[in-house]
Amino acid sequence: MGWQDRDYNDGGRRPGMSYTGGPGTHPLLKIFIGALPLGRWFGIHVRIHAMFLWFLAFSLFSAGKLGWPAALANTVMMFVVVLLHEFGHCFGARIVGGRATEILMWPLGGLAFVETERRPWPSFVATVCGPLVNVLICIVTGLWIYFQWGVVAPLNPLFPYVSTVIHNYYSNNPTFAEVYFHPVGGWVFATYSTSFALLFFNLLPIFPFDGGRMAQEILWKFIGYVKSMSIACIVGMVGAVMMGLVGLATTATMLIFLAIFGFLQCYQQRRMLQYEVEANDGLDLSAAWEEPTSPRALKRRHGLWAKRAAKKAAQDQAEQAKIDAILAKVKEKGLHSLTWFEKRALKKATERQRQRDLAER
Repeated sequence: MGWQDRDYNDGGRRPGMSYTGGPGTHPLLKIFIGALPLGRWFGIHVRIHAMFLWFLAFSLFSAGKLGWPAALANTVMMFVVVLLHEFGHCFGARIVGGRATEILMWPLGGLAFVETERRPWPSFVATVCGPLVNVLICIVTGLWIYFQWGVVAPLNPLFPYVSTVIHNYYSNNPTFAEVYFHPVGGWVFATYSTSFALLFFNLLPIFPFDGGRMAQEILWKFIGYVKSMSIACIVGMVGAVMMGLVGLATTATMLIFLAIFGFLQCYQQRRMLQYEVEANDGLDLSAAWEEPTSPRALKRRHGLWAKRAAKKAAQDQAEQAKIDAILAKVKEKGLHSLTWFEKRALKKATERQRQRDLAER
């Protein structure tokens, strides 16, 4: 999943702070939030997060009956597939004239730092190219398994993670053991199942997964950036809760972690969106797919902006009247006379005014 056109898309290089072990990070914290460079591939810096190394160590330590060689092989396979997925985002951004600067690998996947024009189509292309890489991998490995061993690869994305799903597949495909224990077939099958699972979960409509991003970018063209992002975040939070319940029901730890991550990301993005709207006085000026050129389109655009401006002005007037009434009540009866809702409204109005004063300095 790519970070595209976001205010926090600075690769952790913002002065005084760092999410990936940059200069602003305390030396002792680098063993947890630092990042190890893996080189520059295709003009893109690739780094691996310290938490991925801790995840690898935990996987090897808790391998159990599988043994550490199998655990290491599975982790390496996941790493390669996710890395190819992220390169898909990077190349997709370049196709539409954007640029890709960095890929960060961490336990829950990868982050491709790409920049495209702030329009639906370039953003959509950069997003969709990641899952397309997984589709290509699944087609190639699935056909290989079928024509080489006569086995139809499973179409259940939970296959590698849920024991009951694995048992049912084994029961219906007794010849699968020939593939699994074959020195080449085992790797081919692992590549297929890993890529298919990644494809499925990334296409879930949970922001910031690719499915949630693509849904937002499609809606962006028709209802504007702000509304589309708000809908994507709300749908994402609902989807994350459902994913978490499925994870609890199937004892799939990875699903639970993904659900928590997805919910928090949706919540944070929605809060950031609210600040963005307030900074622009409530106007969503990013609804354009491309700049209109015909007089009719320009007239429609200006009429839309005028309606929004008038609506915003009416809302501001009503809000100011409400605040004036609250202040009058405070002057007459004191602050203790306010209800919880009145105190909340006064606090929000004060914070908005403070933000505007800071912006004007």
